[in-house]
Amino acid sequence: MEAGTLSVQAGLASYRASAPVVRVEDFEQVEDYLHAYLNDERFKAAYPLASRGWSEAWAMLWRADSKDKVIAVGQMAREVMQEFASALLDWQEPRAANPGSTKTPDRLSAVIEVYRPRFADSRCEFLEALSDYWRALNDVVQGHEHGGAHKVRERLRWEDGRRVVILTALVMVEIDRSL
Repeated sequence: MEAGTLSVQAGLASYRASAPVVRVEDFEQVEDYLHAYLNDERFKAAYPLASRGWSEAWAMLWRADSKDKVIAVGQMAREVMQEFASALLDWQEPRAANPGSTKTPDRLSAVIEVYRPRFADSRCEFLEALSDYWRALNDVVQGHEHGGAHKVRERLRWEDGRRVVILTALVMVEIDRSL
């Protein structure tokens, strides 16, 4: 084994031994910020259905004590994102391409494309990556909803629902703050 490899392994071992335990509770400030942003009167006025739906998804999350309830949280998060994207597309004159699509990923992509001339490429790439991450987490929940146990490789956890709800908030906040 090379000397450099040994020092990296020793460094990782030392880091793991001394690293603090990081818990979700330690990040309540981020969740509090997202919650406050989405409950602000300006946001609620601009996106009333998305704001109301996100608050419902948040409340549902804390009562989700079964797989079916976590799936319902995921469904609500999809509806929230669809309402948010629809509101953004409705503001556009002329209407954005493919306004009839009800698929949330299509609508999110359309929103980013509509605003692309006003954003730097790096901001668009960030928003696309954030949307892709949301979509990947949403697919985990949706896989359990539509795929059945034989197609799903891991069990659905409450944490999956929490991630989808928080990431739904984060995507909406970051897109809204970019406008």
